[in-house]
Amino acid sequence: MRDPKTSIQPAHHINFALHTSAGAGTPVDMARHEACLFTLPVFSVASANGTIQLQDSDDGVSFANVDGASFTEPVDAATAATRFVFVRDQDVRRYVRLGFNPNGGSLNFAASALLLNATQPPTAVTYSVDTSTI
Repeated sequence: MRDPKTSIQPAHHINFALHTSAGAGTPVDMARHEACLFTLPVFSVASANGTIQLQDSDDGVSFANVDGASFTEPVDAATAATRFVFVRDQDVRRYVRLGFNPNGGSLNFAASALLLNATQPPTAVTYSVDTSTI
């Protein structure tokens, strides 16, 4: 069993906002972690199918779409549907983010990221965990 002091690191929360034009979320640095889990509560899709695409980068600046890592939210998608995107570090470059395109409609969703399985202890300024009850 992994040590909870190093195994899980809550990380960057990505732009909880209404998205009605093409854009991208905040980059997540996967250094020192084996995986990242994005959660995407999709609240509504109207007028056109929306597309959400995983993107990666070596430098955190120049991003490209990850082949085979996109999905489409259909118009009138189930209310409050939640999508999960699990990313392994060996499948992507160091930085990841979600790109989104409402394709002329509106795509209303939130996103958050959770970094998992630290390969090295995190730095003190990264986060803190209350271990008094563990």
